Amino acid sequence: MKFARPISILGLVIGVSIALGTQIHVLGSATLAIVIGTLLSTRLVFSVGERQFLRVIAKVSLQVSIVVLGLDLSLSEVASVGLRSVPVLAGTIFVALVGQYFIGRKLAIAPKLRNLIGVGTAICGASAIAATDSVIRADDDQVSYAMTTIFTFNVIAAVFFPIVGHIFHMNSQFFSTWAGSAINDLSSVVAAASSFGHQSASLAVIVKLTRTLAIIPITFVLARQTSGRSQRVGTREIDPPKFWSSLRSILPVFVLWFIGAVALNSLGLVPHQVSSTASDLGIYVITVALGAIGLSSSWAHMKREGYAPLALGAILWVLVSSTSLIIQGLVGSG
Repeated sequence: MKFARPISILGLVIGVSIALGTQIHVLGSATLAIVIGTLLSTRLVFSVGERQFLRVIAKVSLQVSIVVLGLDLSLSEVASVGLRSVPVLAGTIFVALVGQYFIGRKLAIAPKLRNLIGVGTAICGASAIAATDSVIRADDDQVSYAMTTIFTFNVIAAVFFPIVGHIFHMNSQFFSTWAGSAINDLSSVVAAASSFGHQSASLAVIVKLTRTLAIIPITFVLARQTSGRSQRVGTREIDPPKFWSSLRSILPVFVLWFIGAVALNSLGLVPHQVSSTASDLGIYVITVALGAIGLSSSWAHMKREGYAPLALGAILWVLVSSTSLIIQGLVGSG
């Protein structure tokens, strides 16, 4: 079988993560999967095809897990949590975007790279980076570095957010808003929140998906700035990006499936036995996704590009995390 090796290694990661997750409750299987997978990726050598295969598994599993979590939510709950998180999201996004401009300039980071790191930190990690790159057309190395930077702090957040949440006795709503607004990528949001508590996972997904909507106006502005201008990428001169075709890929289709799952449950069309086990099933599927994400990660370009962009990512991550806590304390979210 062509991909027997990555499948068997992923199966081992999932099995160990679930076994340890029952013993280390403060982390849980999902967080352990991304940590173990990432550690193994520094020692194992996968071919390009094997890494791509793992990334496909990660993408599909992540999307399925989010839809499954929607089977245990109602439309009123989604609307309530989403609206309640707006002040926090607005503040964190503002801090990240302003911070990347001024701090990135101080660190002498190329404008496109600091834009990618800023938008990735502000909104939704790799998805935001991909959407932003579709309109600013950064170099491949810049995109890879930005994604690695975001991934680094995803892993750190997935481990330490639940620990901090328990130390300070945060309730589910407060922690979910913090995780959903301050952790970069959806996969790590679910990992951290599921480790904190099953209810937190569903609530954090709502906050995170609400946050993802902000990529539309931000990409719109970036696209208008670059419209009508050819750009040079490496040695190639390319045509200006097609604005509306770029926007089509910003919001993934699985978001609509998630809303559909929530609507079915709200209408009473989902059997109680299914909705009551949806959270548990969603966590198992997210464990598969995070194990695959960890195994498919690559750190080689980090050494080539230097550490200033990584420092920018660290500073922005701390600013966003702190801002979320401060605003929640001021407005009483959670």
